[in-house]
Amino acid sequence: MAQGRGLVQARGQEVVEINPGDVVSAPDGGEHWHGATRDHFMTHLSVTEGAPHWAEHVSDAEYHAATRRTPARRHHESPELAPA
Repeated sequence: MAQGRGLVQARGQEVVEINPGDVVSAPDGGEHWHGATRDHFMTHLSVTEGAPHWAEHVSDAEYHAATRRTPARRHHESPELAPA
């Protein structure tokens, strides 16, 4: 992640907070979403091998439910998202 403060969540896992300098590895076939926190922006770069598979957008209700909770852990404690 380049700037701001963000959240990332793999399907079936807890929300993880990400910050500048964090690198998130999401394996092929694993579904996840990522976005800025409610009170910060987020700038990031994405690198894929092959064509990415884009799932449906996270609904406003899903995002608000995730951002109401305090992330369970910071990214540096969980370096890779595992497929669900």
